[in-house]
Amino acid sequence: MRLPNPAATIVVCRHFVWGCAFCFSIAAIADDAEKPTLADRRLAVMQGRIEQFRFSGGGADFPDVLHDVPLFRYDDETRGYCDGTVWKLGATGRPKAIITAELHPQYGGSPRIVYDFLSLNPGGFRMRFEGGSYWAASNSALQFRAIKGAKPPAATPSKRLSQLKLLAGQFSATQLIEEEPDHPVKVDLRLLPQPIDRYTPTETAAEDQDGAIFLFVNGRNPGIVLFVESNGKEWLFAAGRLSLPSKLRLYHSEQEVWSAEAGAAADNAWYS
Repeated sequence: MRLPNPAATIVVCRHFVWGCAFCFSIAAIADDAEKPTLADRRLAVMQGRIEQFRFSGGGADFPDVLHDVPLFRYDDETRGYCDGTVWKLGATGRPKAIITAELHPQYGGSPRIVYDFLSLNPGGFRMRFEGGSYWAASNSALQFRAIKGAKPPAATPSKRLSQLKLLAGQFSATQLIEEEPDHPVKVDLRLLPQPIDRYTPTETAAEDQDGAIFLFVNGRNPGIVLFVESNGKEWLFAAGRLSLPSKLRLYHSEQEVWSAEAGAAADNAWYS
């Protein structure tokens, strides 16, 4: 992973690291009774940093802060992350961005908060954060395509939710971790059965629009974020990456439909 470069302007997604004074090791937990308090303190650290992000440039009604409740919380002790959260930009409609924040007790030799940024806004935007640094995204990382063989969207929200879960279950994913080039590790990612967010796309006023966000995870650590949407006539999908040192592959009915190379920093990657 690269070191932060505040002057860099990349297109849609970034992985960033900041110092963290309160990243507590799992080993420091004295007993089970202290865990809830520790979890609350960790969440407060991540939320305190997230609240400092300010967004602009996406239009008159563009949200300027992230939604104040995380969509998902996780850890990855095997890779050193003691706590993590997934956040969204925008309270209604498809989110404008997805951001993860992870606490790492020894990232580069010291406690850190590690961030991933994924733009979902076609018009781009700008984000300011600590020290006057910024993230400038010019477009969305998502490219929606029709889901082959999907039945038309159902007429009620409850039936469409069943369709959303069924369609998401038709996808599978793999992650090739290359943190040690001589010893790559291939992992079959697991689809979480419940969406972490549900929304109504706002591109048109068509009836029967619906959408949900699913995660493919390694343990509980997100690797791929999967969007499944109805435009009122058909079902669509798109995917984005939430892991830098990995080759990611997404399959539908065993056919590869999306991929991202390790450490890619082109149109759909902004990582440090």
